[in-house]
Amino acid sequence: MRQSGLLLMLLGLLGVAFFMVTDARLAPQWATHVGWSSNLVDAAADSLLGTVIGVIGSIAIMVVGGWLALRRSI
Repeated sequence: MRQSGLLLMLLGLLGVAFFMVTDARLAPQWATHVGWSSNLVDAAADSLLGTVIGVIGSIAIMVVGGWLALRRSI
């Protein structure tokens, strides 16, 4: 297994966790009052597209990392 692929997989996993925690619908209760809209419904609607794109991008990084980690050395 290659170290660069494992690192990309770890970074992709951290990216997914970041986007899930910073989403207004999934965030911890204490985070909903820090810099976000006072209306949680509006904040959830505004952040949906960014969360979806961020999670898809992070999963893509995880897939590339997995491919690099499992690729045979020449």
